[in-house]
Amino acid sequence: MELPLSTVTVHCCNESRRCVLGITENIEARRIDIVWDLYSDMSLKKQVRHDREQGIRRQVHDNYKLPNNWSNFLKNSQNKEELFKLLGCYALQGNLGIHIVTNIGPTIKSSVPTNTLLTGLNVTSEEADSRIILHAKDMVMNGATNIIIHTVHSAVLIIAISYYFCMLCIDNILISLEKFVIKLYCGDSGIVSVNEARKFLFTKNKALQNIPPTRDALKMHALRAAYKAGYIWGQAFDSSADIPSPSNWECTEKEGQWQPIWTTQHSIWDVARELVKCGCKNSYRGRCSCRREEMPCTLPCKTCNGNCDNSSVIDREALVENDTELDSEVLEDEG
Repeated sequence: MELPLSTVTVHCCNESRRCVLGITENIEARRIDIVWDLYSDMSLKKQVRHDREQGIRRQVHDNYKLPNNWSNFLKNSQNKEELFKLLGCYALQGNLGIHIVTNIGPTIKSSVPTNTLLTGLNVTSEEADSRIILHAKDMVMNGATNIIIHTVHSAVLIIAISYYFCMLCIDNILISLEKFVIKLYCGDSGIVSVNEARKFLFTKNKALQNIPPTRDALKMHALRAAYKAGYIWGQAFDSSADIPSPSNWECTEKEGQWQPIWTTQHSIWDVARELVKCGCKNSYRGRCSCRREEMPCTLPCKTCNGNCDNSSVIDREALVENDTELDSEVLEDEG
């Protein structure tokens, strides 16, 4: 069930004597998935169920009276199978204004077919315990960030924990990675993002190797690490491992070789070229650093203050012919 929190109950409508799926009025969930068990003749549990008391077989129909002894009624697998189908149909037809996804027998159906990839899928696993995870994954793929699973089985909790990180999107995983990286570089500083940690340590004149990467660079590195650990190391036993292309894992092919994509952000030089200034002592000269970078002289330039012949970008070919020395470059932070 996708948050906000809501409650699902089964109750009896006294007037029509029908068993319907009711949802309390305070529900604010956008989507509710109801997953029912299946009962197959080839089930491994069939013999165990047979050894138990079978219970009285009763046909389930919306016009029939509810059983007086529910415990006895639910001991019969056919009773439960028909009841689950009936409740599933009512859930889909309830017109509750909430996206409902449930299985009618082995077939998954949705009240909003365009919002789930599960519609029409025929499942083979008889236990709802494991299929709940399939529904949770579909919710995540459709943008859900908060999900609650209601169950009375402890096995579902164990399965959900084991698949938790498999269902997380990279942005959610990055939150945990950022906390870990910040702890390494800054300890208990109270900083919540690596970008803030990077800025903080930069102002403390820390060496570049002692400053954490940007969040974007951390994401690129995490994806490459996941690719190597999951697809390469994770298939160490396979003599012919099925390894996907690195192109989907922040790598690019150049001149027949795979190279990592370190970041998707522009380099500081691309976004801060206007901070270049020359140190020419005698106004504009052929080896002016502004000219070398194809930048015009500006007010911060030491002597000319932008009032020189280098008021426009100079042809680089002429620069190569004339320049024999390079002046030092100065990058100043306006902040």
